[in-house]
Amino acid sequence: MKTKLIYGLLLAAAGFLFTLVLFIFGLESDPAKIGLSDAIRGIGMLVVASVIIALGIRAARAKWPAAESFTYGGAFAVGAGITAVASLLAIATHTFYVCAVNPQYTEFLIQSRLNILEAHDISGDQFDRAEKMTRIVCGVTGQAVSACIRVAVSGLIISLIAAAFLRRPAAPPKLA
Repeated sequence: MKTKLIYGLLLAAAGFLFTLVLFIFGLESDPAKIGLSDAIRGIGMLVVASVIIALGIRAARAKWPAAESFTYGGAFAVGAGITAVASLLAIATHTFYVCAVNPQYTEFLIQSRLNILEAHDISGDQFDRAEKMTRIVCGVTGQAVSACIRVAVSGLIISLIAAAFLRRPAAPPKLA
């Protein structure tokens, strides 16, 4: 449990720091750059999450008795635990970010999504309905839920893959 908590905290902190770096470089302060920011965050956090989850599973495996097998299910459970901690913390860190660090981010995100809708020549009534839905989905609550789901889905997929490589059969008994 301790390993899952430590690596989950580490993953959440890495995600928050990644977002702060994007903010410092101005990629989250302009609706035109939000798409680039999303792409950089997605690729970068995929790499970071893969490393942190793999290291967490490896740390748990090192603590596992050598005489017992560290099964695929056991390895996946560790990765899923790390992901669960990081997912729940993503709600808090993202809410803190959009409320305290970059309060204009929500409006920039909404404007970015509306610019995409305008580029597709949607009619007035359809645009109005899409704008209402965009404001709901891109609101603070919608963003927090989306961040949680994004971290959970990607973390579980990474855990499934990492568990296949980090499982360990039981050590054969030593003959006297």
